[in-house]
Amino acid sequence: MRKIVAIIMLAVLLFPAFGGGSQEASEKNNLVRIAMDPPKKGEVDIDGYNTTESNSVIILQNLYEGLFSYSPESGKPEKAIADSWEVSEDKLTWTFHLKKNAIFSDGSQITAGDFVKSWNKLLENRLAYALDFVSRDKNNNIEVNASDDNTLTIKVTASMSDLPSRLCQPCLAVIKSGSVYSGPYVLKYLDSKKINLRPNKYYWGEIKNSGVDITLSTDSSDSFLSGDTDWALSYVKNGDKYKITNPLYGTSFFYFSAKDGPFASEEIKQALYGVIPWETIKLISSVGYHTSSLVPESEAVTPITGDSTELYRSYGKSLPNLKMGVHRGAQTATAAEMIADIWSKTFGMTVTLDTVPLTVYSADPENNPYDFVCITWIGDYYSPFAFLSLFESSSSYNLANYHDELFDDLMVKACNNPDYLLKAEQRLLDTCTVIPISQAVSTNYVHSEYLGGWYPNMMDIHPFKYLSLSD
Repeated sequence: MRKIVAIIMLAVLLFPAFGGGSQEASEKNNLVRIAMDPPKKGEVDIDGYNTTESNSVIILQNLYEGLFSYSPESGKPEKAIADSWEVSEDKLTWTFHLKKNAIFSDGSQITAGDFVKSWNKLLENRLAYALDFVSRDKNNNIEVNASDDNTLTIKVTASMSDLPSRLCQPCLAVIKSGSVYSGPYVLKYLDSKKINLRPNKYYWGEIKNSGVDITLSTDSSDSFLSGDTDWALSYVKNGDKYKITNPLYGTSFFYFSAKDGPFASEEIKQALYGVIPWETIKLISSVGYHTSSLVPESEAVTPITGDSTELYRSYGKSLPNLKMGVHRGAQTATAAEMIADIWSKTFGMTVTLDTVPLTVYSADPENNPYDFVCITWIGDYYSPFAFLSLFESSSSYNLANYHDELFDDLMVKACNNPDYLLKAEQRLLDTCTVIPISQAVSTNYVHSEYLGGWYPNMMDIHPFKYLSLSD
């Protein structure tokens, strides 16, 4: 018997993987490997207060966490640091109670006061418009208060059933400092080619893997097809077997963005709209599903192109130079050239068309130098307000510099009655301020035969903590 025991012990010493494997081997086998396109400007930017670049946002969603996070199956909100909450009778005050086991990666407690500090810092940065839903006091301070470490009170501008969805946004997560994290992962390494995330040992919830390694590359074909990458967001040649294409909660559209002058006029926008064969434009420029609505899954429709003869007879001779800006992309440029050519010939006007980086006209709409532009907008949260609030007069990020009393009134009413959302959207389309082209689509390549916890959804959000590997 002693000889048998001795032989078994010797075997364990000589072959540590025997009988279940070492912890190191187990961790390596449970390490999820992802491939992404590299950002257009150098390294991934993980500044939670300013970043909108898609890959950077994906990283932020896993490093930082707020009151709510995204469901892996639906993309809709689920509780994160919020444990419970109450809403006042007038639906203008929300009181959240935080999880007592919510802890930063440095071991310190996440408190309501940390949210107050984080959101006030957000006000000083680019994504401050995400706080437009919060009421201001007489000194213009946001009405977000911590009555104790675990109780956060938020006063909102209007009744809003979609507040949990809004609170999923990464910029509304609790951020303490650049090297301390509130989410399921901590950043171990980042450069222009690789990113390493490892579990936050203090995280309150379950993490189903031992970490995530991300490769930034324009071509993931070889690594994905060989099995060295489990999920690729970048293109995989000959990877159709693993390709998952899904409608996205986003829309590509042209829009008029002039603050004043003739191109801010409803009648002139309608005249310009009316002479364009939009169905042809959709065929030329869209890469997703053709749409006539701004909000995905909406029943609103763009007007049918009618006879604009009288309108362009009235305005054609007096129209000044129209400045059009489009972002880079062959299909978009071709469609824009066709629009510019038709307007020029029909109205006898000069149309200047510039192909520029998207940020030239989208980063700061107030100073947009163009009268007519295009964009693909992905909803920051799962609600029609994620699209329609961009066009309210009161929005601090008024995408089209749009000011319309009827639209604003419908948006106020929509806060208490969702039926008004459709009417507000239809008003936006009827004025021809926004001209939807296509619903965006997401494309991923996934080894679904062994990568668990990955689900297609309209938000195209797949929280890393749910991902797991099987043999």
